[in-house]
Amino acid sequence: TLPTAQILERSQPAGNAWVVPDQRRRIKQRLMAKFPNPKKCFKAMDTDGGGSLDRREFARGLRANGIIFEPHEVISLCKMLDEDESGDIQLEEFVKWWVES
Repeated sequence: TLPTAQILERSQPAGNAWVVPDQRRRIKQRLMAKFPNPKKCFKAMDTDGGGSLDRREFARGLRANGIIFEPHEVISLCKMLDEDESGDIQLEEFVKWWVES
């Protein structure tokens, strides 16, 4: 039989590739616990009512829900969500992220 450390090593992805997906999953879990659907969550974060979330709104929305990130982490997450590279997160992009498994 293999030592426990080797078993764990084989069952986990190599490097830190698992960190970002796990982080996104935990963010969604926390938001889903508070908001019944992605549109309500998005609307709560869209404080200027502009129909999109800039980095500042997104960071403040996460912080208001107990999700604290370093600035570089918010930038990275925004880039991941901002599929059209407009610089803002649109409702459609946010909903797509919310419903992804």
